[in-house]
Amino acid sequence: MRRSVVLTLIVVLAGVAGFLLINRNRVDAWLECTMEQRNPAPATATLGPEIDTVAFEVVAPIAGALGMAFHPTTGDMYVATKQGQVELIEGDSSTTLIDLSDEVSTTLEQGLLGIAIDPTGSYLYLDFTDVDDHTHVIEYELDAEGRPLIETRREVLFVEQPFHTHNGGQIEFGPDGYLWIALGDGGGSLKGPDFGYGENAQDLSSLHGSLLRIDPRPADGAAYSVPTDNPYVGTEGARGEIWMTGLRNPWRFSFDSDTGDLWIADVGQFCWEEINFYAAADGRGAATDSGWPMVEGPDDYRGGDVDGVTWAAFDVSHDEGDRSIVGGMVYHGAAIPELQGWYIFTDTYVGNMRALRQLGDGSVEIRSITADRTQAVAFAEGPDGELYVMSFQEGVSKLVPAAPSG
Repeated sequence: MRRSVVLTLIVVLAGVAGFLLINRNRVDAWLECTMEQRNPAPATATLGPEIDTVAFEVVAPIAGALGMAFHPTTGDMYVATKQGQVELIEGDSSTTLIDLSDEVSTTLEQGLLGIAIDPTGSYLYLDFTDVDDHTHVIEYELDAEGRPLIETRREVLFVEQPFHTHNGGQIEFGPDGYLWIALGDGGGSLKGPDFGYGENAQDLSSLHGSLLRIDPRPADGAAYSVPTDNPYVGTEGARGEIWMTGLRNPWRFSFDSDTGDLWIADVGQFCWEEINFYAAADGRGAATDSGWPMVEGPDDYRGGDVDGVTWAAFDVSHDEGDRSIVGGMVYHGAAIPELQGWYIFTDTYVGNMRALRQLGDGSVEIRSITADRTQAVAFAEGPDGELYVMSFQEGVSKLVPAAPSG
């Protein structure tokens, strides 16, 4: 593959080392996770049998792979890297289509964080943090073969960041055809509840700590437009782009390609990681508040009124070793029947790939998947419903059936 492998690995591994160190410090600096429980009925989990029918097949050993998208008509695979490149994967080779490495900050949680292609295959969108730590969502036109026309680059959204963490970064076109954008609260909360920018997640005049929903195409002289059915359109002092609030760092979210349901894996602070679920039939989470920073998971964090909080579908305790949750997609492929309909997620630190499904009584069942990826950071779904996982160490891997034992 055509790239400077040594330089790329140095950049990626330096960023990963800093990311691990600062997050380990944030855990050690906090109390022993004995805060008051605020959720009166958090979901309980039943542990099911291990799943040993899954293996991983490396399809693109690209250092720093952080996001992936498939062209809706050609099926071409595009991989975004932390250091700022967009690579077209063709068999065992790759071609750099876009290079933003001179513009992108790669420290800690930053980088080229998200990639999406619109449903018509006409436009490609990227979410990245610049060298001043700020967030950009940009657009490129695609030609008939799905190649970006560099001269058509256009800025869709700019968000000033107060700190260099909790940037979110996932972008995805929903079943409704609109572009959904995840933004973290702004970070800066390593010293505990009295520090940082968590209050942004409860401020409707701020885009931070929210999931946004926009039409990214220009309209009426503006770079994008806001769908009229967004829940805060017309609310005084509120940003109409906001779909839901109360998120800390929604690093990855996804839509169930079969049902349209929305899943958000929200990275926690010191004690809990969250898996949030919003059914399409119930409005897909419009105007919901996930509770940050009043609460972290089911427990108190900064305090405050929680009467309007929509609690997580499941809270993952740091007692189990988790530190940075990575969601996650519902499997709808044909290759691994045992995973059909299960939500697949993992954790960057411990690498324990798991499958989750909701049960009728509000509890969940969780099954451990015996195959793992080291430092996994994102998932993607192929046109055939098969899943891929991106890892800083292994690049892009596909979930495939494990070879029969014996």
